[in-house]
Amino acid sequence: MQTRVVFITHIHGDHQLGIMKIMYERDQLHGENPEPSNKLYVVTPSPMMNWMKLFVSDSLKHPNMVELVPSKSFNPEDKYYYQFYEPNRYRDVEAGEILDKEDTRPLVEECSIEDKTERINKFVPLCEKSRELQSMLSQTLGLKLIAVEVDHCPQSYACMLIGDSLGPGKKLIYSGDTRPC
Repeated sequence: MQTRVVFITHIHGDHQLGIMKIMYERDQLHGENPEPSNKLYVVTPSPMMNWMKLFVSDSLKHPNMVELVPSKSFNPEDKYYYQFYEPNRYRDVEAGEILDKEDTRPLVEECSIEDKTERINKFVPLCEKSRELQSMLSQTLGLKLIAVEVDHCPQSYACMLIGDSLGPGKKLIYSGDTRPC
């Protein structure tokens, strides 16, 4: 079984719009009877979720071959660090359009490295699709995926991979064009 994952770091067009073409072209290559183990997991910020669900259901012949997973479901933090923004920097949208109203975590400014490390090590995603993806990554690649909130725009995440396959105690983190916290 192969695990295919696309991690969208944040909701800027240069990071999110190409995934539609990838999903469409991949769908065309599946033929009539796609192999169930050949799913594509797309980890994406919540504001994109409804838009992407509509695209998958309305535009793909095999919508069951794509699993959309919210980035925040891989975030072990119990606090917000970068949820709010400076209004002068983001004039084209209102805060209410971006913020995740269902998330009730408090906004804080600091957290100890020890506290973060402990939460990361003990973290198990709450979302079923996230647990499924986490399990596959662990079985096939020996990796654990963590979404780390970063300072860029609301719901910006870096993708952190942890696992012995990278080397003992090693981590790989990619944050797009954001700054890790």
